[in-house]
Amino acid sequence: MDSESEEIRLDGISFSKPFPIDEWDPPRKAALYLILRSDDGRIIYVGESGNLEDRDFWRGHPKYNCWVRVAGAEKNLAIAFHPMMDSTPIQRKEMESGLVRKLQPLCADPSSVLGPF
Repeated sequence: MDSESEEIRLDGISFSKPFPIDEWDPPRKAALYLILRSDDGRIIYVGESGNLEDRDFWRGHPKYNCWVRVAGAEKNLAIAFHPMMDSTPIQRKEMESGLVRKLQPLCADPSSVLGPF
């Protein structure tokens, strides 16, 4: 991934520039995040967390195998995030659900989306 990549904007939400996932140091904060292919920037997963450092990020994530399969290799995974420090779980879930419905990323879990998929 080009280290000069700019931040990502989706539906008025600003995400950080993508970082190679194996070099990423997760911040201790609530956030909405994107998992992308680093070779073409394709978004393959949208998620939310109350504290990015709490999850067994990234290899322990339930969708990790899907991410690697879609990306072709672990080294082709990247992550971008949108900090939501004072958010509630429902606020993050609503934003996540809206992006999942719109983007329909390949590794999305339709059963976790609020409202119709």
